[in-house]
Amino acid sequence: MKKIGTGLFFIFLCTLVFTRDYSKEFMDYFKSDYRPIDYRSMEKLLIDWEKERPDDPEMLIGYFNYYVNRDLEMFPAMGKADDGKYYGAYLQKNFNNDDVIKGISFLDKALVKNPQRLDIHFGKCSTLLQARFYKEGIKAILDLLNTSVKVNNEWLWTNNVPIQEDGEAVLLDGINGYFAILFNNFEYVKDDLGNLAKKLEQLYPNNLISINQTANYYSYSGNNKKAIELLEKGHKLDKNDYIILGNLGYLYEEKKNYKAARTCYEKMLKIDNPQSKQYAKEYLEALNKKDRRTGRSKKD
Repeated sequence: MKKIGTGLFFIFLCTLVFTRDYSKEFMDYFKSDYRPIDYRSMEKLLIDWEKERPDDPEMLIGYFNYYVNRDLEMFPAMGKADDGKYYGAYLQKNFNNDDVIKGISFLDKALVKNPQRLDIHFGKCSTLLQARFYKEGIKAILDLLNTSVKVNNEWLWTNNVPIQEDGEAVLLDGINGYFAILFNNFEYVKDDLGNLAKKLEQLYPNNLISINQTANYYSYSGNNKKAIELLEKGHKLDKNDYIILGNLGYLYEEKKNYKAARTCYEKMLKIDNPQSKQYAKEYLEALNKKDRRTGRSKKD
């Protein structure tokens, strides 16, 4: 299963490759030349832009970036970032919550007339989660999923350029990147996350990302039986998805069904993918250590 990150809100900002003069002037403020950004001048530009093109979605995105960035504080920290993936040095971000809410209001305004703008949806979801508005972020993802049905996954990007790739794949690849943050805050959002998992299962029952993340939800909730059922379904859909196999093997280990776990890892070893083979070797080595400690036969 291909996994892609959705990118931080600043990356979202940097993808706004504008073609008109107002857009170019706005993006020039964010050029990395180590000079402080003149937000007062930026605000004047946005006011002029709004007067001339009040319904321009790129202008509304500009206001969003203006509010979200103007009081943003960033400093180095050590530990696990909000996504919980790695321990180490990372850049801690402190948002002005009032500014985030104000900025999001401009994205909401843009989406009223431009519901197919996937970049705006992603920017909204990503920013809410980074600013620790977790429940609001989940609601934004649910709104996005409902919109995907209404527009038949026919998405637009910056400057209303149609997305040429498969719309469902782009949508779910993007959403996939949000789950690490959500699972890292599971106890706080478990009910909302449950609603999200059910929505994914309802709308995209045969998508591997949907299956995997829904299975993760059931596993976190203590329902490993349901999680295994979903992952087995995913494996039938794609025998070479090593993420599905790895998660399936892990859950079988949790149930102490080491024979089934070993089967999953050995299948991973045969997949023509270097990462799959590496993970399989690590998992099998760990499983063999368990065998040596308990005196089990590898066939048990």
